[in-house]
Amino acid sequence: MGDLTHKQAAEFVKIANEDETRVVTVVNVAGQNRLATDSNISSVNVPLGKDPIPDCYFEVTQAGSAGDTIRVQIAGTSVDPTTPDRDLPAVDVTYTLIVADEGDEHALAHKVAQALEADVNFQNAFLEADVISGNQRPIVHISSTEFSMNGEFHERPNFGDVTVSVTGSTTVLIDDANRVLVSRPKEVSLGRDPDNPHRLGVQAISGTVRVRAEAVDQLFEEEAKEVGGSNTDLTIDGSGTPVVFEITANPAGGFNKVVEVLKLYGEDGNIKVGESNFLGNNAPLSSGILIEITQNESTTQFRNIQTTNDFLARFSSSPSNSEIIGQSGGDYIVSTFDLVSRNTQLTLENGTTDKITVTIRDDLTAVNNLFFVAEGFLEED
Repeated sequence: MGDLTHKQAAEFVKIANEDETRVVTVVNVAGQNRLATDSNISSVNVPLGKDPIPDCYFEVTQAGSAGDTIRVQIAGTSVDPTTPDRDLPAVDVTYTLIVADEGDEHALAHKVAQALEADVNFQNAFLEADVISGNQRPIVHISSTEFSMNGEFHERPNFGDVTVSVTGSTTVLIDDANRVLVSRPKEVSLGRDPDNPHRLGVQAISGTVRVRAEAVDQLFEEEAKEVGGSNTDLTIDGSGTPVVFEITANPAGGFNKVVEVLKLYGEDGNIKVGESNFLGNNAPLSSGILIEITQNESTTQFRNIQTTNDFLARFSSSPSNSEIIGQSGGDYIVSTFDLVSRNTQLTLENGTTDKITVTIRDDLTAVNNLFFVAEGFLEED
């Protein structure tokens, strides 16, 4: 058979089913010859984003009777043999229901999250717990506070590294995907098309958008004050009766306080770094300084501050956010927790019980001075 011309070759091409009983038709649309097709789309792939922070969650499906328990266990890590001091402890926390918890799944979820936050091993494992807001389901969300992509240090990737067990008539729901603590892809939210809300929607921002202050008078800087007074110096004797300092939300109708930075700073003679020293003292604090944040009626605790190292490594958000300046008459120390760099939003909503609390539980009168300050901006509802 000789070579076919272009026209002859085209005459031999057709698109049909196997027995050639159905053939694709060519139609003319706006002067263009096109295959006749149905343009209806039956499905849309949901775009995924990679969350670089390991997490998991479970739902409290029934708050049973007083005396029931919810036990949360999370495996420790030892995957970094070059730095064994970075091994993270295992977590084993049990919350026992009281009468007030019966039948209130949301309240119980908050209680379990608070029990986790109060656990020393949970804190030292760089974990945090909260209850998902804006959701009718009482879901306890557990997350690392550190970035960790697949296979990196802060993951707990083995099935069963996260277990939640209950006793009595209390029930929880945790699926197999959440029996690990890993970095995982997550669906990207789509916003409704404002012109055609019955459509699937348009890609948009879903959630909270951080707003910056528009004018200098919107900036705020506030030191924690002793409850019932005006004292802001933390160098007080709290060894017998703990002394509480607070930064509270404005009354209803006032501005919201958007906190971007938390800062501990002060002076003491001959500040020494180490686990056996608290600033200029040659011994750690016995009970420590407790810093707590209450937001949406849920309280989160920072790691207890008992040593100078706690200032530098466990309160500050990064090594560059701490500094000691030696000088005659008293060394200066500052340690900063930068919420913006940690992609965390803290808003003290007006008219609520939102607050930041600093509790002094030792005698700090030997320290020259020490202050706790929150910085950020004010916003209207």
